[in-house]
Amino acid sequence: MKIRKGFVSNSSSSSFIVLGTSFDNENEEVARLLGKTVEEVEDGDSYDMEEELEDRAFKLGLEFSSGGDDYAYYVGVSPFDIKDNETGAEFKQRVEKAVKEFMKEETVKLVPIEEVWRNG
Repeated sequence: MKIRKGFVSNSSSSSFIVLGTSFDNENEEVARLLGKTVEEVEDGDSYDMEEELEDRAFKLGLEFSSGGDDYAYYVGVSPFDIKDNETGAEFKQRVEKAVKEFMKEETVKLVPIEEVWRNG
């Protein structure tokens, strides 16, 4: 069973708050992150690809959202998940390490992400 932390939803709105990064949901980027070819991504089910990205993020202790638009994905850690004995600097280092691994990048720019979507 999956538990989505930091994602609050009701019938009319959703919100997502993390320290992390966003990236385009272009086929090339999704293929790179999942270790697939662009053709595999183009031929695959987009919901399955999102599920794979979400599973990968979850295994690294990250939260993942496809957001309220069709152009970006968001990944990071909620500031509410800071540990009792963790300083702000340690929290940022932990998030940076996980996001770097997820993004397969040597450097990443972490930013506060606050997204809210309204249905209707």
